[in-house]
Amino acid sequence: MRVVHGRDAILEIATNLIVRGSPMSAAAERDERRIPPVLILTGPGGSGKTAVLAELDRRLGDQPHVRLDAVRPGQADPPSLVDLLTTVIFEFIRHGAYRKKFSRFLVGRLITEMTLDDDLTVAYEQAKDKLGRFDPTTLGGQIAAMFALLPDETGGPAAADAVGQFVPSIVEGLTRTSWGRRVTLLTGHKWYGHRDRNLKKDAIAELVDLNRQRHHGGDEGKAAVNRTLMAAFLADVRHAARRGSTVDPVVLLDNADNDSGLEFLRALEKTRFEPGVDYEHDHLTVITTSNGSLVEWLKITDDEVPRGDPTVVERVRTGRLDVRGPWLPLPLRDLTGEEMLPLAEDVGIPARHRYRIVRMLRDLTAGHPGGTALLMRAAVLAGPDIAYPEDMLALPMPGSPRPGNDRHPPDTRSAADLILDMFLADLPGTLHFDLTTCAAARDRDEAGVIAGSPMIGTAFGDQQPLLSAAYWAPREPGGKPVMHPLLRLLLLRKLAQRPAAPRTAWRGVFGLLAEKAENEDDRMHHQFARGDVTAVVERLVTLLGERSGRQWLALVRSLASCPAHPDAAHAEFERTGDELTDAVTAVLTAWRGSADPTLIGRRAHLHGVVYTEMPIVARKARGDRGDFVSVAAHHQAMAKRWLDVQRRDPADPDPDELGSTR
Repeated sequence: MRVVHGRDAILEIATNLIVRGSPMSAAAERDERRIPPVLILTGPGGSGKTAVLAELDRRLGDQPHVRLDAVRPGQADPPSLVDLLTTVIFEFIRHGAYRKKFSRFLVGRLITEMTLDDDLTVAYEQAKDKLGRFDPTTLGGQIAAMFALLPDETGGPAAADAVGQFVPSIVEGLTRTSWGRRVTLLTGHKWYGHRDRNLKKDAIAELVDLNRQRHHGGDEGKAAVNRTLMAAFLADVRHAARRGSTVDPVVLLDNADNDSGLEFLRALEKTRFEPGVDYEHDHLTVITTSNGSLVEWLKITDDEVPRGDPTVVERVRTGRLDVRGPWLPLPLRDLTGEEMLPLAEDVGIPARHRYRIVRMLRDLTAGHPGGTALLMRAAVLAGPDIAYPEDMLALPMPGSPRPGNDRHPPDTRSAADLILDMFLADLPGTLHFDLTTCAAARDRDEAGVIAGSPMIGTAFGDQQPLLSAAYWAPREPGGKPVMHPLLRLLLLRKLAQRPAAPRTAWRGVFGLLAEKAENEDDRMHHQFARGDVTAVVERLVTLLGERSGRQWLALVRSLASCPAHPDAAHAEFERTGDELTDAVTAVLTAWRGSADPTLIGRRAHLHGVVYTEMPIVARKARGDRGDFVSVAAHHQAMAKRWLDVQRRDPADPDPDELGSTR
């Protein structure tokens, strides 16, 4: 059984939602009965969204529930909303919820897909005749055809076996035999006349109207039909729950970032919260996952649920955050070092090496669950006593290619490429190339500068993924949307591999950002990333006499966070003979190198360089000597820690260093 690490609070919220109809813990009081929100678990690829759904699937056991993927592996187009709903129904029936006949939805789908005469009077009689004179064999064939393609979407059994097993019970639930021994399709169709709203409409006329909208109403007509069929589906669920014959059903919808997933959620919202309509609660619990795009498409604001707040999950769980809207988007945070230790045990890293591996991967992956687990497995293969990040990233990993993707045979892809697959899934080649170019940006605003330049080859109308929440999200309260550190690191490595001449090469992209920078500090950041060390150092020497010591250190700390081209990361600078210039150069380049998670073998030395050279800089600074002393002491301590890692004999874990959610 796969263990889900670091998700206890999320799983508790989901369980509360399923069992109690509220995301709050049992200790939190609800002030009124409400329709429970749809729980949307957000995070980049590899953040563990699917693992959480799998754990909920396991915990639900025999309770009627459906777990399905809104993306069909290997197929470009997602299923339609009607197909998605039909899949849900089929899975409910297949998993044992036999009493949920779903007659309203199935009758509506059957009638709306028929070919009726253009004349309304004739069409009415045709529909009436169909409803009253259905042949069970013909009906069974139509239902079988309706379900035939669905197992491919859900990974279920062979279509013939599964459909053949359950169609008879579905037909029995849909039909009834009249006094004249004639099998009729009257069960469920009357709902279209009243729709649980005390309407007094002709049910057959309403079905004929839906049929015409489906075939002749264009996109708006199909959308109207879809909303009606969603309402019929929810009425079926509500009717079954009202009878008390079954427990409430649950839908676990993975990867809902596509047209059908979005349409499913919008139709659900419109039905539940239709103005002027007060439906009884439908008793359906929906938990879905998203790479973040759904939050933008559904226009969910941070005023409703502040996703950038690291405490939001705990606040929801304990009832300190009142969720009143139809949506509850919760981010799946990265793992802390403390949570990475049991993961290291799960993948087979010996106890004497776990802290060393976690210490290295904490900086490299920033706690990304999928990337961390994969690189830990790479460490096991490479030898956890000797493995360094570069070894783990480059190691070919055994295994099969992604479902429906035969472009890459097994046992040939590096761990780094497999992690990129987690983040980017099936992102088309042009967008993949352009997203790599945008990785030079520190945040989405800077990525927009690149996206608006001639460097981007993707057509304007297709650029939405480049700047979407799938790849740019806040990592701190009130922070700007940024790329996940692990994704950015891997894409920057791809950027560094491009030939030097094109404008989309390393120097060209960072040169553009330096040219478009709004202030001097930002310009220096991109100049340093581009490789213009001399110009940046000259300016820093001047600023040492113009800014306070604290301001100067803050600038250098910011510059040290910028990426370095791999060639520059391993290069040694040449001393000029000027003591201050050489000291500033050493502090700047060593500080940046000491933060590079791939330079494990040099990090202790580089921290030591900063500690050694800092007194020379401090003597020339404008005050704030204590700040220089504190920074030097920090680098001295870090040099000792990384020396332990380099010697493969690390000290006991420091909880503050590993990070904790407690």
